[in-house]
Amino acid sequence: MIDILIDIRYRIINFVPFFVNSTKLLTSNLYIAYMIELYFVTLVLILISALVIIKILIQRVKKIEQQKSEVALQLIETEAKALRTQLNPHFLFNSLNSIRLFILKNDSESAENYISKFSKLLRLVLNQSRKDMVTVYDEIQTLKLYLEFEQLRFDAGFEFEIQIDGQEVLKHFIPPMLLQPFVENAIWHGLMHRKDTGGKIKISFQNQVSGLYVSIQDNGVGRKIAQGFKTNQSINEGSVGLTITKERMKILAKRTNLQNDLEIEDLLDNQNQACGTLVNLYFESKLNL
Repeated sequence: MIDILIDIRYRIINFVPFFVNSTKLLTSNLYIAYMIELYFVTLVLILISALVIIKILIQRVKKIEQQKSEVALQLIETEAKALRTQLNPHFLFNSLNSIRLFILKNDSESAENYISKFSKLLRLVLNQSRKDMVTVYDEIQTLKLYLEFEQLRFDAGFEFEIQIDGQEVLKHFIPPMLLQPFVENAIWHGLMHRKDTGGKIKISFQNQVSGLYVSIQDNGVGRKIAQGFKTNQSINEGSVGLTITKERMKILAKRTNLQNDLEIEDLLDNQNQACGTLVNLYFESKLNL
């Protein structure tokens, strides 16, 4: 019996250290697991916070860029409006000057007819000048009235023809009065110096997959010969409209992110003599502005 008690005592003495060591080990493992979980949660929170901050910064940058784009667009539109207001006085000056010439000639009938067409054209031009863009249909109506108007004050007379490539072309949009300076130059610096009365202007609108093509062709004396007839005043007057138009085309490209192009070609006959001028304009397709 004593031997049994001694054996039990021995086992108890040996079990206590084992129990204590096991408890310490378990406590240590739980602590490590807790710290790992704490570090993981902290890392996740840091990542989430970083993502939120990055998103906020990106939104702020986008907002700033949008504001800059809006300001830039407003400046472009303001510049375009300023150019349109410059073009109108140039056009009005030339028109009023013709009325003055009719009055000086005591040609009251022509002056009255001229003033009547001028008033119609003026209303049309002023209405369109308030718009950034007009349809090709509206631009054709303006050009037609303008050409009829010019026929009255052009002593030698001339014919004009406007062609369209189907009804779809009429839906395209272009800036108002953009083509008028080219037509004006064709009349007063090309046709006016012809020796006969066979002057002609042909304006063509073509609808292509990539955009709108416009051509303005005259059978005048050509730019080189016309340059010899120009006075300093006529050179300045002729260059004003074209300069403004070229600037308007540049602004149009910036504002719409669509390409446009302008080419002016001197036409030659079989004897390599000047026989007119061809203006080609291209506007990348934009049917709905």
